[in-house]
Amino acid sequence: MSEVDDVCRGLRDCLQGYLKQEVMLRMQVVLMLGATLTALPVLYNVSIPVSTLSLVANVLNRRHDFENTFSVVATALAMEHFLGKLY
Repeated sequence: MSEVDDVCRGLRDCLQGYLKQEVMLRMQVVLMLGATLTALPVLYNVSIPVSTLSLVANVLNRRHDFENTFSVVATALAMEHFLGKLY
């Protein structure tokens, strides 16, 4: 049988309440491949300095999401104004 038949059989089996591990792992591969392909175009428009600043702000200043977001956006706009395009 083809891989597509295995996945379709796996979905049918899942609805009946059981699923073989091999089929479940194949379905997981399809899911991860789809998620990765969907995320790739976004990565081309991500600024590494701004995303790093956001990560550091959220790690060091936990539970202050609004302030962190506001600070990162303000800093990113200032950096873009003075330094040019960030990515």
